[in-house]
Amino acid sequence: MGRLLCHCLVVEEGEVRKAIRAGARTVDAVGDACEAGTGCGSCRAGIIVLLADEARRRARRGGEAITLAQLGLFVDPAAAADEPERPAEPATEDPAP
Repeated sequence: MGRLLCHCLVVEEGEVRKAIRAGARTVDAVGDACEAGTGCGSCRAGIIVLLADEARRRARRGGEAITLAQLGLFVDPAAAADEPERPAEPATEDPAP
């Protein structure tokens, strides 16, 4: 058995890393993938550390970079929730000559 990260739901660190490598980019996405962080919440800080660690690993390999805001760090969730979602800009085509 590997190192236990989420004691409430008995989720090992390796399972969390696997979820992140499969595409989870937030603590909530990790919870959706493997349930870690969805109990008492005491492991959420550890999940953030693993998200950052995996982001550094991807950056070293030339993969996508991840921002602190994507990890939920230094962002006021209440302010983000109050901000209306911006619609996508319509695509414009150049007129044919």
